[in-house]
Amino acid sequence: MFKKTLILTILFFGIFLAKVEAKPAAESQNTEAESQKQTIKELKEKVDALEDQVDTLSDQVEGTHEGLFKYFLGGTGSAGYTFKEGKGSTVSATFSPHFYFLLGHRAFFEAHVDFKVNNKDVDVNLEFADFLYIVSDDVTLGAGKFLTPFSFFLERIHTSWINKLPDKPFVFSDSQGLAPESTLGAQFRGAVPIKSTKLNYAVFVGNGPSLNFGTDNPNEAGMLDWDNFTDFKNSLAVGARIGVMPIPDLEIGGSFIWAKVATPNTPVTDIDAFLLDFNLTYTPSIPKIKGNLQLLMEMVRSQVDSVDFGQGAFNNTRYGSYFQLSYRPLLVKNKVIKNFELVSRYDRLDQPSGAPQLSTQGFTFGLNYVIMPSVILKTAYQLTKEKGMDSKNAFLSQIAVGF
Repeated sequence: MFKKTLILTILFFGIFLAKVEAKPAAESQNTEAESQKQTIKELKEKVDALEDQVDTLSDQVEGTHEGLFKYFLGGTGSAGYTFKEGKGSTVSATFSPHFYFLLGHRAFFEAHVDFKVNNKDVDVNLEFADFLYIVSDDVTLGAGKFLTPFSFFLERIHTSWINKLPDKPFVFSDSQGLAPESTLGAQFRGAVPIKSTKLNYAVFVGNGPSLNFGTDNPNEAGMLDWDNFTDFKNSLAVGARIGVMPIPDLEIGGSFIWAKVATPNTPVTDIDAFLLDFNLTYTPSIPKIKGNLQLLMEMVRSQVDSVDFGQGAFNNTRYGSYFQLSYRPLLVKNKVIKNFELVSRYDRLDQPSGAPQLSTQGFTFGLNYVIMPSVILKTAYQLTKEKGMDSKNAFLSQIAVGF
């Protein structure tokens, strides 16, 4: 009996002591759990408050970024000398600043102004000034005055320090060129990858050209004047360009322009113009000849409805083309030789029979020296022949800088 009582007593005290020890432990665990819950709650509140602050600051920064735009200044400069047989010599200089204004992450504005000194005259020309918005990787919208996405030369390489010869091809010359350098209107453009190749495109609409009747200069009768900033009589031009790169060194492109032509100060109406362009560029690096080749080829057809220019009507269809080949020995170890470049170009401009302009063809041979990547010294000899006239020689030189 005594043993049973002793065992029960020991068990009782053991249970009692266990409960006494467990109670503080439980209370301690409960207190710790409550403390952790409170800490988590406070941290969550702080995180939420920080997220609100970050959102507010982000909005403020974005607003500040949109309002205070960033800008970048680039451009080109050149100085040149030209001697043409029968016309004498001409000294020229150009300064063409290019302004970029970044308006946020997707929008920017660009402008390019040409200041050209030709003997005693200074010509100022706003080459382009347009606003662009990047919708996606494949689409960019633009509006304003922009380089016309019609030809490869005018849109890509007409800038003096990129063009490998001191002058432009005949088909894109300032005096008798067939295609517009700039258009006042709107465009959308982009590039789309297609398997192993890439397709670039551009579509545009703008003011159409006016037709020159030769009132002030009979030699310009039948030519198109693309500087139509007032959209005279609802003249309109629409066009597109597509380029495909089947391999990295080769691009094949084509473009067109259809235009309703303005005929100011004349009763003539309903004149249309249709222009086509085909171009090819091939720029391989060939170890066997220790250098790089560049082949450029472009052909333009301009068709304008026939009208009477006061001296009779003629079929107003014109053709122009050029083929240019250049070689630079970039793979040669000699630091001087590798900076020389040989260039040759064949030009052709066919005028309509009966037009006051004369068909012209020419050969140009050039030798360049690349002083540094954005500074080039160019010299060239040119042989030109107009239909029914004797051949004329010319010497051209130019130093051009890109910055």
